[in-house]
Amino acid sequence: IAWFSLASGDLRAQGRSLFFPHFISGMGFETQVVLNNPSSSPAQVSLTALGDDGVPLSGPGIHNPATVTVSPHQQVAAQASGLFSLTSETLRLGWIQAQSSNSQVTALEFISTTAQGDSAGAAVGNDLETTLAGPIPAGLEASLALVNPNTTAASVTLQLFDSSGQQRAHTTF
Repeated sequence: IAWFSLASGDLRAQGRSLFFPHFISGMGFETQVVLNNPSSSPAQVSLTALGDDGVPLSGPGIHNPATVTVSPHQQVAAQASGLFSLTSETLRLGWIQAQSSNSQVTALEFISTTAQGDSAGAAVGNDLETTLAGPIPAGLEASLALVNPNTTAASVTLQLFDSSGQQRAHTTF
């Protein structure tokens, strides 16, 4: 089991943003987005898919941004391909930024392959910090996507720990 943690110091998202640190869709890969509304008020969540270059995904048939309504005390799960009308023949990589009308909305994401059926999940939040939740599925390698949605440069420190909690690597850039 490998655990990754990314901390970004004092950087914080403004408003009610949620950052999905990585998404992949197409060619046998899929990202599932899970939105949870524990409050007694409905939530409108606008999700924007961005490529690795930070530019919103666009093209014929792509619907971006997508809007989801999460009823009070309910949960909505959707695949990125369905949310943004992405075809399975084209591999899309990037990240998702969401804006919610309700500050109590929380989110998770799960990335899977159709060949293996296994998935890895990550908690999503408005703090610009993410921890991979769960083991990396057998036969897959770990990848790390760094996103800076701010207008200023960020200093990043990465630390890799093994399943016993021992630090195995450390780098700053």
